[in-house]
Amino acid sequence: CFTIFCDRPARYIDAFTTGVVALSIAGGAYASDVIRAGILAIDPGVIEAAEVSGLSRRVTFTKIVLPIALRTSVRPLGSVLINMILTSSILSTITLNELTGSAQIVVSQTYRPFEVYVVLLVVYAVLTYLVSLGIALLHRRLNRDMMEAVA
Repeated sequence: CFTIFCDRPARYIDAFTTGVVALSIAGGAYASDVIRAGILAIDPGVIEAAEVSGLSRRVTFTKIVLPIALRTSVRPLGSVLINMILTSSILSTITLNELTGSAQIVVSQTYRPFEVYVVLLVVYAVLTYLVSLGIALLHRRLNRDMMEAVA
């Protein structure tokens, strides 16, 4: 509400809340598209078999479609998570003190940008590598029965 048109003072949202909302909207859009693609990748014969078996649409979706879609979407969702981690560096532009913002502060105090940014690079590399390992383990665990059927 503009101060000209109302008597209430303007309310501001702090940087952390703004950053969380912005990253949630962006990440949610990518994640929903990944899950939608996982659902569309399911063979229509599976859904027809569930309908023929007499299962309701809700049971078909929760017990058959969603588990299969999540199995196929684990790795792309991991990529979305890694992208969110790397995109969080942009939050320093709205005065939110995160890794990149902290590195900029250290650079301004020490005048050693190369060393600080190399450490920042290593931190981001280790963080994304650990997340990718976790996603690979989760993918292997969720698809364990399919791998056994192939072998």
